[in-house]
Amino acid sequence: MYLQLLVIMAFFGISSACVCPNITEDEKFCTGNFAASIYVKGGCQDLFKPERIYDIEIIKKLRGPSNIRRAHHLKTATHSCGATLQPNKYYVISGHLAGGRLLESDFCKLKIEYDNKMEADKYEVPTCR
Repeated sequence: MYLQLLVIMAFFGISSACVCPNITEDEKFCTGNFAASIYVKGGCQDLFKPERIYDIEIIKKLRGPSNIRRAHHLKTATHSCGATLQPNKYYVISGHLAGGRLLESDFCKLKIEYDNKMEADKYEVPTCR
């Protein structure tokens, strides 16, 4: 009986580990200090590390400091709050610029996947307050 209760508690603890505020896509775009259209070239998929580092190319800066154009990597956690990206896909993402060259994003930030650059270029940038 106690073992079953522990298993159920562990399941709910893991499944609710990452809770994001209930905000719109436009609000997700405006969270963090950058938003960009990116291309994912590849990256580390090692689930035994606490984070994934993706090799990216900034296609278009949509919001944030000009030095994000120099960023070539995106860091995200491997646990439930991390953002999982696919190689050879385009994304519009938001997040934080860390240390001048490393972008960080997570499950609660904007992440829209596109199959090609033309689709990603059609993203309509919202106005942030």
